Amino acid sequence: MPPRDDGGERRHRPRPCARADRKAGGEEALPGGMRAGGGGRQEWGFVLDLFLEYSFYSLLVLGHPGKLAKLAFGRWDTHSSRSESAAAGVADVAARTLKRTVADSRTVEGVFSLLEPREREQVGNVLAGMVRRAVGERVGRGVETAVVLVDMKGDIIGREGDLKPWQL
Repeated sequence: MPPRDDGGERRHRPRPCARADRKAGGEEALPGGMRAGGGGRQEWGFVLDLFLEYSFYSLLVLGHPGKLAKLAFGRWDTHSSRSESAAAGVADVAARTLKRTVADSRTVEGVFSLLEPREREQVGNVLAGMVRRAVGERVGRGVETAVVLVDMKGDIIGREGDLKPWQL
């Protein structure tokens, strides 16, 4: 996440990220005395709230649509044991986007695998837009948010927002 400098110019200088140190009992110590449970947290709400404590001007959300689609559906804790699969919701988005029935799958990866490449990109971009809007509402105005969805092979299957600040 490129930070703002004092003069308001954009710089592509990485900001040091806080390292969580593992404590006895599986608990992680985070900056400012915050705690995260063992095994790491997958609570996007927590991360985005922490993000707001810094003066970044842009945010890149990059990941698998199985996790990130949950944000579009209002589920900020994406851990699989604490939130249901996004597969049904993604299949519904695909059906509405493509204006046709999309076969059910147990996984989001499975939903995308049932689509033709052009359909995959179309649905991926719609889903990325939904994620971008949800994250944008969470972090507020003034933060340019971009979203990139990648499948398990690392291929980009959807994107939304300005990616120029993230190009090297």
